Amino acid sequence: MLPAWMLFWICFALLQRFYDPQAGRILIDGQDISQLTQASVRDALSFVPQDVSLFHRSIMENIRELDDSVEAICGGMCACATCHVYIEPDRQAALAPRSYEEQVMLQDLDAFDVARSRLSCQIRVDDVCEGLELTVAPEE
Repeated sequence: MLPAWMLFWICFALLQRFYDPQAGRILIDGQDISQLTQASVRDALSFVPQDVSLFHRSIMENIRELDDSVEAICGGMCACATCHVYIEPDRQAALAPRSYEEQVMLQDLDAFDVARSRLSCQIRVDDVCEGLELTVAPEE
């Protein structure tokens, strides 16, 4: 019997069409993927690793490449406030409190909301962030 990690990588390779099955077929939404181009199959799939690579980083580092996300001009140095986000007050209590520098940067923003505002560069990703929802604040 093959170990689970090996079965995972075999399935992953088949789904990405690195290999075609020798017997049987793989269907996605009822369509045989062997009839599709490798590029179209790969464009339609997403891979989310269960890796701790998101940990030990800030929320800003994890979201800044998304469309309509934060600018993060200073790259997380707490010097520009262009990574301003809103987090619901009930979730704020579980996060580390704002640092003095973060508070000073936020207070100068027109969109500052004392109950919800945070700088995403100052929130370290950890287990407390599981299921955390945030909204990118309006640009200044």
